[in-house]
Amino acid sequence: MKAPLRLQVAALALMMAVGLAGCTASGENEEPATDSSSAPSTDSEANDDAEVDPDTSGAADAGIDLDNPPEAIASIEVPVTMDDGTDSMLIEVVGMRHVEDVLVATFRFTAAGEDAGVEPVSLFRQMGLFWPALIDYKNLVRYDSVRKLTTDSGFVESRVGSPMYTSATFAYPEGADTVDISVNSGLPPIADVPVP
Repeated sequence: MKAPLRLQVAALALMMAVGLAGCTASGENEEPATDSSSAPSTDSEANDDAEVDPDTSGAADAGIDLDNPPEAIASIEVPVTMDDGTDSMLIEVVGMRHVEDVLVATFRFTAAGEDAGVEPVSLFRQMGLFWPALIDYKNLVRYDSVRKLTTDSGFVESRVGSPMYTSATFAYPEGADTVDISVNSGLPPIADVPVP
């Protein structure tokens, strides 16, 4: 059972505060500059080419085999302005499964940015709350995802250029051949996604 949203937000704020606790203002307690050729590499530099973590990237929960990732069914690329250097996000639908009376959709998010750092960033920080909706324009019906069966974007993270995966469950859109998927209200929808 997941914690209430208020507790999740408080936990996220606490994690961010703890992460910033070691930061200092410019000029305070700074070490003298060293020659970069003699300086030891940091963990983030050493792990720059490390594999995607199936747990933190959401791949394990979404049932994704990272050695054989699925191809995109539909996609959209949107601009993202982040202080970490992220400037765009590719959002792909990589799975649509009809299971009894529901439709389970799987998504892949990949951030891009030439000036981005190598530290993992949460999907929530990059995109906000992940609470998608299916829009059936043929029958004029909107299907919001079931919150308890939708990935919590605050617990999914990856470095820029590495994929993050989420999934969401909806009531099955009977009579629809395609749907548009709104990932969140501030973005254009992913259009004409085939319904299985």
